[in-house]
Amino acid sequence: VKGAITYTFSLTVDRAADSYFRFSGQGTIETGGQAGTGWQAYTGPVTIKMNKRGSGEFEYYSEDRDGNREIPRTEVL
Repeated sequence: VKGAITYTFSLTVDRAADSYFRFSGQGTIETGGQAGTGWQAYTGPVTIKMNKRGSGEFEYYSEDRDGNREIPRTEVL
């Protein structure tokens, strides 16, 4: 889409924890994940292409091997 904005997110991953993300809004995940709004395992950089006048939220959190989960953080796009 001409005039669309593309965002790429790279998270610093701790080997002792697993990281998860989800995207909701007016855009599409181009790389690093699947379409949909459910939580997905983070395995590498995620690229999101927004609709020309769209907005959205990129949320992420980590959970350690003992099941301790941090509060999800949100980036408003």
